[in-house]
Amino acid sequence: MDKQSFNNYEKLINSYAKKHYVDLFREPDGILKYKFIVPGSGYSNSLWDWDSWFIEQALEHICDDSDIIEYEKGCLFNFIHHQFADGRIPIFITPKVCRPEFKDGEKSNLHKPILAQRALYISKKIGDFTWLKPYVNSFLRFIQY
Repeated sequence: MDKQSFNNYEKLINSYAKKHYVDLFREPDGILKYKFIVPGSGYSNSLWDWDSWFIEQALEHICDDSDIIEYEKGCLFNFIHHQFADGRIPIFITPKVCRPEFKDGEKSNLHKPILAQRALYISKKIGDFTWLKPYVNSFLRFIQY
């Protein structure tokens, strides 16, 4: 592909992304008590651990912090809100279902270790760590799990 064609595709993709990124934002719904971000149209109203984190990183390049910050925090809050007593945090939450569940007595998949990275990233971006104080024990329980 020549440079001109590449530049045309880049402009087209950026234009589309800037016009439609808000389509990835969701308002509280069912057991998802906080705003959140879906990884794409195929995910409808489901919050995923890695997927939402990667989309947040991509959105940083096309939207203002003021547009996204409450949704980023909401992703974190939704996961912590559904933390199990043993410290486990689900990989996936929909308005009606929180996963993982037990399968034949075995625990299925769990949240990846991006929980703390997400909290750190948001805190650095807003220049404030105090909003995390109520969740310190949740992070510790997750790490111990």
